[in-house]
Amino acid sequence: MSNTREQKYILMVVLLTSFMCTFSGNALNLSIPAIEADFGVSAKAVGWVITLYTLVCAAAAVPFGKLADIVDRKKIFCTGLVIFNIAALLSVFSWNLTVLLTLRAIQGIGSSMIFATNMAILIAAFDPRERGRVLGISSCATYVGLSSGPVIGGVLNQHFGWQSIMIVTVLIGLVCIYIGTTKVPKQGSKKIEGFDGKGTILFCLGITALMYGISVINWVIIVIGVILSVLFIFTELNVDDPVVKMQLFTKSKAFLCSNLAALMNYSATSAITYMMSMYLQMAKGFSSQSAGLILITAPLIQAILSPGAGKLSDRYSPFKMASIGMAVCTLALGILYFIDVDTSMAYIVFALVVVGVGFAIFAAPNTSAVMGQVDKADYGIASSILATMRNIGFTVAMAIVTLIVGIFMGSQGMNQASPELLLSTIRTCILVFMGISVVGIFVSIKRD
Repeated sequence: MSNTREQKYILMVVLLTSFMCTFSGNALNLSIPAIEADFGVSAKAVGWVITLYTLVCAAAAVPFGKLADIVDRKKIFCTGLVIFNIAALLSVFSWNLTVLLTLRAIQGIGSSMIFATNMAILIAAFDPRERGRVLGISSCATYVGLSSGPVIGGVLNQHFGWQSIMIVTVLIGLVCIYIGTTKVPKQGSKKIEGFDGKGTILFCLGITALMYGISVINWVIIVIGVILSVLFIFTELNVDDPVVKMQLFTKSKAFLCSNLAALMNYSATSAITYMMSMYLQMAKGFSSQSAGLILITAPLIQAILSPGAGKLSDRYSPFKMASIGMAVCTLALGILYFIDVDTSMAYIVFALVVVGVGFAIFAAPNTSAVMGQVDKADYGIASSILATMRNIGFTVAMAIVTLIVGIFMGSQGMNQASPELLLSTIRTCILVFMGISVVGIFVSIKRD
């Protein structure tokens, strides 16, 4: 189908924002040592540059998704772009870590506004028969950001400092702001009555406590997060205009299972890059730059295959395609389980190719499955719920790795561990992730 000029602009700005947010995050990850040196603080303290941003994104996405549905998605989207990029620009002038962390939290608010609306704006602009295709193209931009972030970020950090990553982000953001404000039409009603303030507070506190508790493996905070989340659910069942309509989950098994499948997929696969980075550098002896170039394989395959996978989900059941993608991800974990010190480069690259194939077949079709279960008026909230599942999944994955590393290595650093101990630790992590992924396959199959 030929697209209108308006649809092309919408697709363009969604591609740019998908790339911008993933690129800046991944590129900045490589700058942690440089930020640590600049501000003279510990690596643990600098870790909050990433953690705080993720926590704010997860806590704020759903409330902004709801607000976008009842006010105007374009307004929330463009406001988020402005906030995100102003915070990024001001970060360049940070004179201590506290200032940088404050600006990263503000940037997280802007990012949550973007992710709560960009997919909703995209899907609302296209015919349902094209949903998978445009989501596949959008996923491609996300994976290009993931794959190019470490490479471009490494070059920028080395030659121009970590601040240059923020400057590049702002340059992309300016283009997004122009297109968003001048070319994207208004979407949503203009009513702001009945916004559930109590539910919003409970959701934000519950998600923040839950994710923070999981990330630091503090069971007291996790239990507090669970209690707040349960209170949130009961509150939403008893208000006229809830932040999250619980009927979305109770009336549509496909919506519930698709979100659970996303949670399990990201819980099972988000730590693959981290584990393989440790393996390549500490067991195989590659430099960080060489390891980064090898690890590009998976997101590169995802970027190549995602548009086709999304298009196929328009012709065939997105439920079945996402289930196949989950199964391929499980297979990839099984292949990775057998790596050792002497594993050939061909085997490693093959395993990463399978990872990329699994991600590509799962991501766009599963997103299409989620969005296909809700009315147009609820696109914002559905998109933000799915984004929250991704954030929680990432947090769970890294918590599992942290816990298992602690059991196997104690206070010993990973860079001090023998290759054999490192491999035993990685294999144990993979077994746990395979178990989660297998459960995810069955959850995914149940929705059809």
